[in-house]
Amino acid sequence: MTEIASNEYVAVVPNNVAKMKWCIRDKVKGMNGNDIVSVLVWFKEAGSFGAIRKHGTVTYEFLSGMGAAVDIRVSNIKALSEEGTIEFVEEDGISHITLSSSVPLINADDVWAMGYDGTGVKVCIIDTGVDPNHCDFPSGKIVGWADFIGSGSSPYDDHGHGTHVASTAVGEDAPLGVAPGADLMAAKVCNSGGSCPDSAIIQGVDWGVAQGADVESLSIGGPGGDGTSAIAQECNWAVSQGVVVTVAAGNSGSGCCTIETPGDATNVITVGASDKSDALASFSSRGPTTDDRVKPDIVAPGVSIYAAARGTSCSDTGMSGTSMATPHAAGVAALMLDARGTATPLQVKNCMGATAIDKGNTGKDCLWGWGRVDAYAAVNQIINNPNVSPPGDASDCGCTCNGGIRRK
Repeated sequence: MTEIASNEYVAVVPNNVAKMKWCIRDKVKGMNGNDIVSVLVWFKEAGSFGAIRKHGTVTYEFLSGMGAAVDIRVSNIKALSEEGTIEFVEEDGISHITLSSSVPLINADDVWAMGYDGTGVKVCIIDTGVDPNHCDFPSGKIVGWADFIGSGSSPYDDHGHGTHVASTAVGEDAPLGVAPGADLMAAKVCNSGGSCPDSAIIQGVDWGVAQGADVESLSIGGPGGDGTSAIAQECNWAVSQGVVVTVAAGNSGSGCCTIETPGDATNVITVGASDKSDALASFSSRGPTTDDRVKPDIVAPGVSIYAAARGTSCSDTGMSGTSMATPHAAGVAALMLDARGTATPLQVKNCMGATAIDKGNTGKDCLWGWGRVDAYAAVNQIINNPNVSPPGDASDCGCTCNGGIRRK
């Protein structure tokens, strides 16, 4: 013990307890030791796969090298978590899809008039798939496809959410998506019921990186809050590889501290939802994160958005959610990269934040983030000064959590 004042001491206790997250503890409670469960394992150092193979079967190695999906007997989980190279073991959870005038509202059409429509930029929609027969996706539009739920060798969507999201971001038929000139990549990670295993989402994120995506859009969310989940950290890794990653904040508003994962990831662009009158959607998840960071980062239209309807040749359908807001931000990122192809994800995020229309407390707050996205202003910013810094956190984040107001 170290004495820091008269009769006051500090004891340093090594944090070497087993890293079994409560989600997996709760899941296996009462299960037979021989039962097989799926878990996600995060390493302290990249490439530590050897430590897990003696405990279970690796079903997928994260492209980052920092973790893996593992099928393992319940009786072996504790021993796995105690390996020196293991940071934590968590449940392979299930995330869910978090369900025109919005394009001119964010001034995307003014960007087209400048000559930028996303041409040459690859946008990867990580969702329920895409219906290739809809007129929003003409021949040659879809440049990449992978199915991490089924075994479909060609694009399909047995739910409809992914088709709607893809249309919003890059659709080519009137009403046009935000970046109609961009190429579309689609990773199917959710089933026909809208359930999306975290391990499948991570595979979709990794695939997008490996296949050269410039922007990844995830209109997906599950329980989280502090950005330490495997899926959140893999999204951060994708950003470190040069990919702009936009993620839905979640539809758990109007309560505070409701940001879902992977929207709680530090380096992604977390997107809340507003309506066409520039009012914050009641369902849009609010910050701060449970580790006291201001989120969301930006807000975009997400109420009654009409875009491509799966199973139709050229019809649209209306949906609401931060799911619908997220592809607006992804499309804006594509326009920005069309204007300046060398821009980094941080420059895209900062320019988007610096030019957003501040709708809440001055600065970045826990309801609006930096404000509602303005595509025209963001594109001009990244052309003229990509190294701008966005406003700092608001002195009052505007949200009460655990009995207090989060302040800077």
